[in-house]
Amino acid sequence: MEAGRGASKQQDQALGSPSLHTLTAPPLQAPESGCYCHGLHLEAARWDVDAGCIALAVPGETVSALPVIHFQPAVDSRSDGPRYKVPLYKTTARAGVLSTTGHSTNFVVHLALPMAAGSTPDVWTLQGVAAVCALNQ
Repeated sequence: MEAGRGASKQQDQALGSPSLHTLTAPPLQAPESGCYCHGLHLEAARWDVDAGCIALAVPGETVSALPVIHFQPAVDSRSDGPRYKVPLYKTTARAGVLSTTGHSTNFVVHLALPMAAGSTPDVWTLQGVAAVCALNQ
């Protein structure tokens, strides 16, 4: 997230929540601002490439890959549709020691991923949806 902080300093503006843009193909060059992140996984849900949003997991599949995500600094992080704040954890344990900030040391950030029209955050919360950086070996 350091790239986002640098960009906000360059623009001399306070940084709100970074906006996210999902890509369907790996980028060929570095972004003008922000950073690309690949290798993240989604538990208890999947990424629907055609619809560009989270969807119910395929039966028997507990983990699926997320597309490349472009973390881009934004002063105003309004979205273009309904989004679910998916917690991103370092590992699938989803547990860690509470830090002085009150968050788990395993927690990284919330990813505001698009939801299908008519979907509610409650659906994904009840499913136990979370994103992880590293899968258990």
